[in-house]
Amino acid sequence: MSNKTLSSQAAYYRRRKQKILKKLIQIRDSEFGDSKFIKTSRRLSRTDLEMSQLMNLCK
Repeated sequence: MSNKTLSSQAAYYRRRKQKILKKLIQIRDSEFGDSKFIKTSRRLSRTDLEMSQLMNLCK
C-alpha cells in the first residue's frame, strides 16, 4: 500500500472514531441507551482494532 492510501485510511478511522465517541456521549446522556451504548461501544472497539492493524502495516 502506498503512504497516501495508508494516510487516507488513517484519517478515515480517526474521523469514524470521533463520530462514535460523540455518539457514545449523547447516548450516555440520554435516558434510554443501554443497548445502544453497548452496540456503539463495540463499534468503537472494532474501529480501534482496525486502526491498530493499519498502524502495524505502516511499520
